[in-house]
Amino acid sequence: MENDLEALEGLALKNYPLAFALFPDELMATQLLIDTVSKYVRVIQSAEDLHDERREIRFLRNLMGLAQLRGSHFQQGKKEEAFYSLDIKKRAILFLREKRGFSLLQISEILETSTDDTYRLLNRAREVIL
Repeated sequence: MENDLEALEGLALKNYPLAFALFPDELMATQLLIDTVSKYVRVIQSAEDLHDERREIRFLRNLMGLAQLRGSHFQQGKKEEAFYSLDIKKRAILFLREKRGFSLLQISEILETSTDDTYRLLNRAREVIL
């Protein structure tokens, strides 16, 4: 059980930069990760789920689901920065691709969209940034 908690803590710490990119507020980013861990713990099928290679994809899918629900209720800050003018989904795609090196296939799986839609959103996000 202790190793399971360490695995979840590691996932949360590894993904704090993404949470902060989605919500540029320390408290909101931290709460998003806490809620993601809580949701993740409720949906895992077995202890093996915490240690397979797809755990981060499932964790990020839960994080994005919660972020998209909250995004509609959150007034974006830092509007002067182009990155924060993007909607949450485009910010996530850009961050996961450019900062974390995720493939389009992995990102589309996390966001539960087609690879073509993910590619289009990535290009739109890049247009705004550049």
